[in-house]
Amino acid sequence: MDDNKFDEVAHSEQYNQMTEFMDEDLASALAEGPKTEMEPLFIVGNPRSGTSLLEQILSMHPDIENGGEMCVGHSMQLNASRLTDSFHSWPNTMIDIRVDDAKALSLQYLEANKGVEDEAPSEKIISNKALNLPLQLGFLSKILPSSRAVMLHRHPLDNAVSCYTTNLLFSGHAYTNSLPMLGATWVARKKIADHWMRVLSIPMMELHYENLVADQRGETERLIEFLLVWQVHVVV
Repeated sequence: MDDNKFDEVAHSEQYNQMTEFMDEDLASALAEGPKTEMEPLFIVGNPRSGTSLLEQILSMHPDIENGGEMCVGHSMQLNASRLTDSFHSWPNTMIDIRVDDAKALSLQYLEANKGVEDEAPSEKIISNKALNLPLQLGFLSKILPSSRAVMLHRHPLDNAVSCYTTNLLFSGHAYTNSLPMLGATWVARKKIADHWMRVLSIPMMELHYENLVADQRGETERLIEFLLVWQVHVVV
């Protein structure tokens, strides 16, 4: 896709294809990677939805470390095609992933976390707020069954205006210079987020940006208790 253009039809088709492919039956049948001591935390949200704020709050807990926007998911998809020697195009490649392939892909993700782990070796959870997570969550949840996900939502009007008035016109975000396209991408991402909540087996919770701002202590306590053990100094 041209960095300066956004294909709204192709974007919508990509999201629809993923939800049609990975239904509940297939999600439970696909090969899984091994359980890992480190638990990946996927923060799934739109640009300007509060993912950075959420990551900053989480980093106050001694067992959680920020991974930032880890873009390893796409390279894992490419590696999956290589490992399986599949004739299928993505996402159908996932059908051909074997347990050994899933283990190799899990190691690839853990290796991408190595720099973060070296800096903070005691942390049990490392977050990832990559912007392509809405499409990749199904795949990553199978490769990393020890993972959890937080689905972060923000009111669509506030989210769209924030994107529209912020310079996000870099690769993959050309849609932010058009309010109709912003609306279309928001709808596509909301649909797939709802889909994952229905079909995936990893622990997941929903969090609303507005609630987090209005009641930071209450929402943070709910979030931390979903992940670990509440510690009062997480909210300062």
